[in-house]
Amino acid sequence: MCRAINPELAGETVALKDIIRARSQRRRELRATLTERQATMEALLRLRRGGDEEVLLPEPEQPANAKPIERPRLKRYYND
Repeated sequence: MCRAINPELAGETVALKDIIRARSQRRRELRATLTERQATMEALLRLRRGGDEEVLLPEPEQPANAKPIERPRLKRYYND
């Protein structure tokens, strides 16, 4: 087995605080996504049950510094 190494980043180190900050930010983003999806599902279930006729689905919130999600360039096969 071999490890892929990026020669441009090989000598750099990442501080523990940076790792913690990035993980916390990602956790907040995921929590917001889950909250949004849960609200949408509850609204759809209310509509299906015949509850409120005028239920508006919440608009997805985009953070100010949100980047569009990019698909990986590497094609993966179904079995991978």
